[in-house]
Amino acid sequence: MAADIPGLEQLGPLDRDAWNARSTHPYADAGFIETCAMNTTSGMHSGVFTYREGAAIRAGVQAFTYDLRFDIAMGPRIRAIGDVLMRVMPRFIRVPILCMGSAQADRCCFVFDEALDEAGRRSALKVLVGRMMEAAHTQPADLLMFKDLDEETAAVMHADLTANGYSRLPSLPVAVIDLPFRTFDEYLASIDPKMRSDLRRKQRQSSGVDISIVDDIKSIAPTLDRLIAETRARRNADFGDIDDVPSGCTEMLLERMGPTARCVVTRIGDEIVGCNIFLVRGKRAWAYRIGLSAQHVREHNLYFVNWIWMVRHCIEQGYTVLEVGQTFYDLKVHLGCRLEPRWIYIRHRTDSWNRIVKAITSRISLARLDPDLKAMEAA
Repeated sequence: MAADIPGLEQLGPLDRDAWNARSTHPYADAGFIETCAMNTTSGMHSGVFTYREGAAIRAGVQAFTYDLRFDIAMGPRIRAIGDVLMRVMPRFIRVPILCMGSAQADRCCFVFDEALDEAGRRSALKVLVGRMMEAAHTQPADLLMFKDLDEETAAVMHADLTANGYSRLPSLPVAVIDLPFRTFDEYLASIDPKMRSDLRRKQRQSSGVDISIVDDIKSIAPTLDRLIAETRARRNADFGDIDDVPSGCTEMLLERMGPTARCVVTRIGDEIVGCNIFLVRGKRAWAYRIGLSAQHVREHNLYFVNWIWMVRHCIEQGYTVLEVGQTFYDLKVHLGCRLEPRWIYIRHRTDSWNRIVKAITSRISLARLDPDLKAMEAA
């Protein structure tokens, strides 16, 4: 899909402060959006749709274009058929999409002028949805999507989106841990006894692991990028290259987001064996990216050591909620997490093809791709 998508803007210098003044979530921060726009995978283009009055931004949302494999949420057998079709009929399997949300985040975040009341926000949302449809027809995108709407946003938009032909399907949930604790020991007392003993044992066995926040990552950024890429390659589900993390992305993210983004580095002696990029806003924290050395992750319990550090840090700093992403659900539930639903809304830009999309999406669930969720559902 061409980069010149009508209505899909890049935030200019004059827009940046106004946008951030309306932003309530790190994934809607101008620095995050700029980093995404400048570090996309091949063939992807990212920007924002805005609703303006004059030059002033009243509402907006991040969006991106991508040629998506339509069988990405199918099982291995269907994907094998898709691989065959890709060789002979690629246009049938890989379709251009225009998506509101971010390929690099697990929530679609809108920004609104605080002067807008509920009716004003609903009106602004209708304008943004209309701009998206106009763009899809002008620069043909077969599928229009809203990726990872949280429950509150989905409740506001559901009636309008379904009335306009969108189908809803469950996305992967986000693991969230509430931290109403005064001390780390209080947190440990809240989880099941077996996991509590296991965490304490792993902590004792990992006394040689050092974890600290690093402010300047320029000299170590390539190592951090490599560790993040290695860890991404080991995840349970395969979503192709849609959320690739190009080299240089981590350093740019920290530069552009300032104190909202923090980098934790894990070392054994002089060797960097792990990293954790986390974001903060108010009383909430987000574990955004993690990178752990395949060579050391099991021997030194790096995942658990990182978990202990992160939970302890959040409690000490007064963060009461920590979001920890869309992977390893069974383990995270045992560590005290709950699962927050996320939703995808999708339609084809033409009504005739949209009837087929509705029939197909009724059979799709991204949760079926995740072994943990399948096992938890079966239990």
